[in-house]
Amino acid sequence: MKSMLRFALMICGLAFVLGACGFLDDGTGGESTIITPTESSVVTIKEPDSATTIASTSTTPTIAASSTPTETALCSADGLVVADPQPQGDLPAEVAAMRTEILEAASSCDFDRIGVLAAANSTAYSFGGDSEPFRFWRDAEENGQAPLATMVQLLNLEPARYDVGEGDVFYVWPAVFALPNWSDATEEQRQELADLFGADELAAWDSFGGYVGYRLGITTDGRWTFF
Repeated sequence: MKSMLRFALMICGLAFVLGACGFLDDGTGGESTIITPTESSVVTIKEPDSATTIASTSTTPTIAASSTPTETALCSADGLVVADPQPQGDLPAEVAAMRTEILEAASSCDFDRIGVLAAANSTAYSFGGDSEPFRFWRDAEENGQAPLATMVQLLNLEPARYDVGEGDVFYVWPAVFALPNWSDATEEQRQELADLFGADELAAWDSFGGYVGYRLGITTDGRWTFF
């Protein structure tokens, strides 16, 4: 089952990278800027002719396990505490606001609220099927998957500004999704992914030559585009 899921994720990830969510690389070269959640400047990934950087001015919100025991978990994010759901780095206000809304809804296991957000933003949340977002994620949780926890944990990683050309700019989590080459991932980024998804998944992405795990994107005007 796990191997089938991994294979499906790899195929869907490849489809996504090639344009499954509506942005196909036109060959002109896209821009992706990693926004670090510390006070240091960021790393820019860009074709040599037009590189830019974005300064980071704030710290990453921390997520810790709740010390309050619960008899039955409401969802996979139950027990994850968002200590400071404030903007990371130099996120635009609209992006930061949507990020906070997603964090609050997911960490409180509010399927209705997260579903309303997804529906209102026409969020791409699956490849095929006609289930509503909240039902899709609720069913996934009931089947042992952890989409809501993954939302919270991804949004606690560093994002990247991903310019795919023709005015389409996204802020994406994790930042490695925007890397032009998988080999450009830092050891810190690789370890974060291994901690979140497991060493086996990391090895699978190494074999595939790219990240095909969960990713979350928000447009510059604050529209939650995909997860």
